[in-house]
Amino acid sequence: MIRRTLLLSLLATAWPAIAQQPAAAPQEEPVQLAPVRVIGVAPTDNQGVPLDRYPGNAQAATAEDIQNAQSQSLSDFMSRKLGSVFVSDAQNNPYQPDLFYRGYSISPLLGLPQGLALYIDGMRVNETFGDVVNWDLIPDAAIQSLQLVPGSNPVFGQNTLAGALTLRTKSGFDLNGTRIELGGGSFGRYGTSVEQGWSQGHYATYIAGEYDREDGWRDFSPSRIGRLFAKGSYLDEKSSADLSVTLADNRLTGNGAAPVALLEREGRGRIFTYPDLTEPRLGAINLQASHRYSKHLDVSGGLSFRRNYSKSLNGDGTEYEACAENGPFLCAEEADGEQVLTTPNGNPIVASAANDSATINTSSTDQQVYAFRGQVTLSGDNVRNRLIIGSTAELGRARFASQTELGALTEDRGAEGSGEQVLDSFVRLRTRKYVYSGFVVANYSPIEPLDITAAASLNHTHIVLRDLGEDDDLNGNHRYTRLNPSIGATWKFTPGLTGFANYAESARAPTPVELTCADPNDPCRLPNGFVSDPPLHQVVTRTIETGLRWNSPNYSGSIALFNSANNNDILFITDGDLTTEGYFDNVGETRRRGIEFGGNYRITNALSFNLQYTYLDAQFLDGFLVNSPNHPVRNPDDPEESADSSRVVNSGNRIPLVPRHLGKAALEYRVPIFGVGFEATGRSSSNYRGDESNTDPDTIPGFVIFGLYGDYKPLPWLTLFGRVSNLFDRKFATFGVYGEAEETLGEDYEGEYRFIGPGAPRAFFGGVRLQF
Repeated sequence: MIRRTLLLSLLATAWPAIAQQPAAAPQEEPVQLAPVRVIGVAPTDNQGVPLDRYPGNAQAATAEDIQNAQSQSLSDFMSRKLGSVFVSDAQNNPYQPDLFYRGYSISPLLGLPQGLALYIDGMRVNETFGDVVNWDLIPDAAIQSLQLVPGSNPVFGQNTLAGALTLRTKSGFDLNGTRIELGGGSFGRYGTSVEQGWSQGHYATYIAGEYDREDGWRDFSPSRIGRLFAKGSYLDEKSSADLSVTLADNRLTGNGAAPVALLEREGRGRIFTYPDLTEPRLGAINLQASHRYSKHLDVSGGLSFRRNYSKSLNGDGTEYEACAENGPFLCAEEADGEQVLTTPNGNPIVASAANDSATINTSSTDQQVYAFRGQVTLSGDNVRNRLIIGSTAELGRARFASQTELGALTEDRGAEGSGEQVLDSFVRLRTRKYVYSGFVVANYSPIEPLDITAAASLNHTHIVLRDLGEDDDLNGNHRYTRLNPSIGATWKFTPGLTGFANYAESARAPTPVELTCADPNDPCRLPNGFVSDPPLHQVVTRTIETGLRWNSPNYSGSIALFNSANNNDILFITDGDLTTEGYFDNVGETRRRGIEFGGNYRITNALSFNLQYTYLDAQFLDGFLVNSPNHPVRNPDDPEESADSSRVVNSGNRIPLVPRHLGKAALEYRVPIFGVGFEATGRSSSNYRGDESNTDPDTIPGFVIFGLYGDYKPLPWLTLFGRVSNLFDRKFATFGVYGEAEETLGEDYEGEYRFIGPGAPRAFFGGVRLQF
């Protein structure tokens, strides 16, 4: 139904502009002034502060910046153009990236500790069940601007360990007309987007529809995206109101990491096992409004409802095998011996060729979130002096169900079901999550060069878990409360040079996913099964940041030093198997610190050069044990290791998947009708996930890849555009994990434990953009 609605909306939106195309000669384009970058200090802050007076190395971009980069998606733009942002691609799907910022993840995958909060028009979109972010559900075509606010800013609520990403969508006041984009390219990709904006007086409407699909560059990896966004707006001198609706119906295939040896022998497009499908459906409605009662008093707020119903299906090899001592049945190896598998009706499962080589894990998650937000802004005679008082309330509900079906692998390692389901795999869980927050922000400028920003937020999270199965192992009731402060300042040394410093604290309460999978003696298999409900402590992050920002007609940029320390950090302790079996645990203190530099040099009016560099040191500061039975250099006889092959993690060990060095550079030439850019993106090596002990001499190699992009505007209403990624067809990987290849691939792969997520080969995408 959503798909049909989307296609009809695309046609209905595009047809009037095509049918009524004016014949008049185009008018000259108005002169474009340099944009004034404004950073909001709260999720619903409509006024913000100028970037040069913000006490942190914030980054901002506009819809034009995203369009000029010919980005495939928001996450693609961020990973190529924003400092300290990089991708660790566990799924190998362009719509499901694991994005990292300053060593913290913001990802769609359960099991990763989420370290950023994401807001769209003031509505928080981290999912209530696991705080994950589903990039495929974001209406990319509708984005008007973004800002990446760094540091543990407490005002942005849960998960702002590294910062917050806030997006503002377009309205009919931003686009008055029709824009149509058609394109296609490598790997069978093609897509279209249609935008229609209208405004008259105080009223405006906007609608955007997107449809995108591709076969994928790896085997059996097709994906489809369908999104629809609509907004109605009201705006006058004192008041504004926006009511928006977002719909999405997607089908994603992410076949993930594969053994290094398999990719070397058979090609980088090969996969380990399949299928791995995710089918999310989203419906969201968001109302936000503001009113200025006087030059000293503004009131703003919003209400939202968001529902995400997602189904997943994952085909894997199996850990079950024919019983050695219990007859002709299928067994699971347990610590106390064999356990005969039974069906839901209690019958033992007989081992056969149809059920002894694969498992098919299916799950469904129904998440609903009701949210309220409001704030009052009191301003002084000096616009740089103001006080913001606000609060938020969020009720999240989730129902989770999962089960495992036995099956067999085909010759190409596809999992085919036998119809026999395993009783012990059935999980039925209901959760409720209540989040309340009150905050205050003060901006104060006692003298002209100095701006001070102080804030505090009191957060309370209450999580209720109810096991809907035959027992109550998952039942739980958890409460977390904390007051988080921050204070920062900027000093203008000259009109073009500003110094800044900031200290901030933020917290992340454990998610329902983490709380229902936290028993080291009874690990679970994410995202398909939970087993027990021991308590976890909330994560508390303290960040110190200082730096300089400069701006002149030809030079602009910033340099910043940051140090973020996590107390009671929560990690998923994996057993190293690709089934992601393991448990969540507090592992003590971790730290991410570094230096980031970003600069832009305008060589001529048309030619510019941009450079981003980050040195990032991510370490464990407390020792702990991590299970890693598939670690390539494990040594059970080592006295420092336990008999079950647990690895000893010492203080100072590097956090896996986080490189020390990140670099991005772009040389761009742009005139009114033509633009072309040549870019490079690179990083140093990083450790495999599962090598928290840093004892594997092999690491995920570093790399540098290049890209070329450009556009040509022969007519005011017509733009041709294109992009070549991985221009020199470099072989690289952004993700690595340990697993066992031999059990699925045979004896030829004995001793092959390293799996990687290979980067995509050279690819081209191009198209046309029409604007009326």
